[in-house]
Amino acid sequence: MPAHINVGLVGFRGRAYVFIDGGYIRGIIKNSQEGEEVLNDAQKYGKFLTYLTSRYCSFSENKVIRTLYYDAIVSMEDDPKEHREQREFFNKLQLIVSFFEVKLGDLVKSGKGGYRQKGVDTLIAIDMITKAYLDHYDVAILVTGDRDFVNVVKAVKDYTGKIVYGVYEPAHVSEELLRVLDWKYPMRKEDLQKICIELTK
Repeated sequence: MPAHINVGLVGFRGRAYVFIDGGYIRGIIKNSQEGEEVLNDAQKYGKFLTYLTSRYCSFSENKVIRTLYYDAIVSMEDDPKEHREQREFFNKLQLIVSFFEVKLGDLVKSGKGGYRQKGVDTLIAIDMITKAYLDHYDVAILVTGDRDFVNVVKAVKDYTGKIVYGVYEPAHVSEELLRVLDWKYPMRKEDLQKICIELTK
């Protein structure tokens, strides 16, 4: 039986929260021409995220109550113009998508002249654990492939009894993360790029 199939949970009913690692999603689609266009347009990106959650996160009999999206922006001190533009983009995104919340970490300058994310993984970890303890959800749907979330998934499962599903791109996922997920649902990069093409027609 393929690793992503978990028939024991097919009939599970529960309240679901979706936790999306924005940097992970952007990294999958940004290298295509259509992906760049979608990522730079809040309206199109909002539609993309709506499709992604309805296609890949509304499986089984779970009811998605809320989607939490995590990303990062440059600081006002580093680049005031870029900060304002990015803030406006994410404000628009939150207006476009229903039952959706944007949470932002920082983009800090790296030694190579670019930027790297800081604090995003921590935001996701805090929300997954605290909302599990507060009984806001029965199922956490984590959209990422990063091994840094292995201990977070373990903590949610071991200390709260909640179920954790994983949605990921098979070529960009940690095997360690796959081993700790309760249910695995792969999304193909080609399918995500097809969505982008449809949105840019």
